Amino acid sequence: EVPAPALKAQPFEVEPARDDFDGTELSSHFQMLRIPFDESWGSLSERPGWLRLKGRESLGSRFDQSLVARRIEDFLFTAVTLVDCTPESERQMAGLSAYYNAYNWFYLCVRGDNKGGRTLDLLECDNSAVKFHLSEPVPIADGPVALRVKMNREIMTFEWRQGDIEWKQIGPELDATQLSDEYGKNLSFTGAFVGICAQDLFDHTFCADFDYFDYIVSE
Repeated sequence: EVPAPALKAQPFEVEPARDDFDGTELSSHFQMLRIPFDESWGSLSERPGWLRLKGRESLGSRFDQSLVARRIEDFLFTAVTLVDCTPESERQMAGLSAYYNAYNWFYLCVRGDNKGGRTLDLLECDNSAVKFHLSEPVPIADGPVALRVKMNREIMTFEWRQGDIEWKQIGPELDATQLSDEYGKNLSFTGAFVGICAQDLFDHTFCADFDYFDYIVSE
């Protein structure tokens, strides 16, 4: 036993469940892949109150990605975002991703359909093998789209809605254990993340705006 000073407890403030992107800097809870956040691919000022991401390379890229994500710290949580974007082709997309590394991730995205419309698609990368979980992408109307992912221990599900309609599950229940150090052939030692991203596999001119990001811990 050693003597210790009688210091007062210094608890950290509880982080709000919602980030409205109203500030001038990203929360320290958010992290990026290899490249720091800057005006070349993201902005909190071009559309005040929204986080704008400029589409770059795919989620499978090990180079220039436009991904802003926070660490998954809980077995039971819900993450929600609202995205406003107008992709013009299947090669432009933006949305909500649960991500371990370039080889293992899930992705619910808004993408173009090459006919002037927009669709929702649910993608998975399992040890570098990309899977499409919908037999046909889901057509959606113009305007912002809310995207949600729920994790219940080893089960992960994605949902969406527009306006005041009820949440709709999209795709099957997914195996959340794929986002772990114990799964896969290519370890990254970074842990599992959930966040938002944008891709433009054509000319990097596509942008997507995100109104908020929620990370809600379930009881």
